Amino acid sequence: FAALGSVTGQYWLALAAFCALTLVLSVNFNLAKLYAVTRGEPAASPAASGARIERALAGIYRVFYAPQDRLIRSISAARLARILRDERNQDRRHAASFAYHDPLVITILANLGLSTQLVILGICLLLGVPVLYLWLVLGSLALLPVLQLRREWRAKRR
Repeated sequence: FAALGSVTGQYWLALAAFCALTLVLSVNFNLAKLYAVTRGEPAASPAASGARIERALAGIYRVFYAPQDRLIRSISAARLARILRDERNQDRRHAASFAYHDPLVITILANLGLSTQLVILGICLLLGVPVLYLWLVLGSLALLPVLQLRREWRAKRR
């Protein structure tokens, strides 16, 4: 993103796009994990090797990304809890929770993932419009509230 800022002269836009993409990818990762857990899939983590680079990356994760992951998960849980607050029927609570963790939202977020981002970046670079990529990334950020509204709407319908 620093290179995109340099090439386009739009340093602040590149920084905003970097932050937006980080958030979109984090939401994608966390909601996919919550979706899997809701459906009874085990939360698998790769075995740690203990290598120096692994420990260094784990430290970077703890400082920069773990707080963001906790925030995303806590917001998701709080929004669902607000929907369920007056519901006493356990079957309806379960159905609403299942609906809240929506497979369509997970699919849309997966399609905003890093592979798609790299393809779009490559196309924008080939077309000579790298600034367009920065705006598209910001546009993907605008989808997050819409997807959250869908999740809540589905949960309330159950």
